[in-house]
Amino acid sequence: MTSKGLPNVHCAADYEILAAQVLPAATFAYVHGGSGLDWTTQRNRQTIENHTLVTRVLTVPQTPDLRVRILGSLFDHPVWIAPVAHQKLMHPGAEIETARGAAAMNTCMVSSTLSSFTLEEIAGSTSGPKWFQLYPQATWEDTHVLIQRAKAAGYLAIVLTADARVQQPSGRALQAGFQWPLDCTAANLVGMSQGGALPVDIHLLERVVNCTDLPVVLKGVLDPRDAVLAKNLGAAGMVVSNHGGRTLDGVCATSHALPHIRRAVGPDYPVFMDGGIYSGQSVFKALALGANGVMLGRLPTYGLAFAGALGVGHVLKLLLEELRITMQACACDSLAQIAAHAQEGGHHVTRD
Repeated sequence: MTSKGLPNVHCAADYEILAAQVLPAATFAYVHGGSGLDWTTQRNRQTIENHTLVTRVLTVPQTPDLRVRILGSLFDHPVWIAPVAHQKLMHPGAEIETARGAAAMNTCMVSSTLSSFTLEEIAGSTSGPKWFQLYPQATWEDTHVLIQRAKAAGYLAIVLTADARVQQPSGRALQAGFQWPLDCTAANLVGMSQGGALPVDIHLLERVVNCTDLPVVLKGVLDPRDAVLAKNLGAAGMVVSNHGGRTLDGVCATSHALPHIRRAVGPDYPVFMDGGIYSGQSVFKALALGANGVMLGRLPTYGLAFAGALGVGHVLKLLLEELRITMQACACDSLAQIAAHAQEGGHHVTRD
């Protein structure tokens, strides 16, 4: 991936500015904003940025190894693309373009239940690794069908979202006059039952875990008590997430919750974090605070809006370059070294 033809792109976060230039103002307000007054959305970013890095000067690894093994598979790096619904809002190619950009950087993409293309179309668009994010439907039968379709299409894991039960409206989107486009529909749900979704609780998590041999990752965990419950019920991993600040305004930032979750589940359990990641330095900080990997939501969609698959791939390329530089500065030649140092009481990051 190169930046040829992409003006004023010097870091991954520049794509936020570029997306604002090409998207309708109301659409950008919807994508960029969170729930309520955006307090949680802003805190996600501020809290992780307020952690500062502790660098080394006498030891500099030349080629840091970004590879990570999670749920039995080896991935080239610890950055996933988070599930983002209705990507046709950003680009006509929607999730197909996102999948192509992800595949170009060997990045695992988590495809949303509420995607603009079907999960089969997305899976068939590239050979890159993919997980499927599951929103339970109004009936167990329809929910089970989605799980079966994901398995048949080659998805490697199910990401069960638990934190979307509350959906506080976005003040920014309301003020901008955002209205849902008529052609922006959920392709996966055509022909399925309408009505309220099944609640994600202990019983549903057990049911999902027991109905498939795919690993089930629980997304939306902020409380260590939920983390322990989910692990004991058979969840293969979890995502520390507040839905990018898009559910209930005022909940804690994800990087604040992450160390507590890590202590609750132990050192060897797969934990991801999303929310507030806009640089390779923030990726490093999340890893140092206890994550095995991060999921990016808004940032790849900004690249998608501006330049389709090229923009998505370029966002990832820049972010990973920033991560490598940070690892070198902090004398870490592997991700395992970041984790081991943190567990031994070392300090790659500190509060500002």
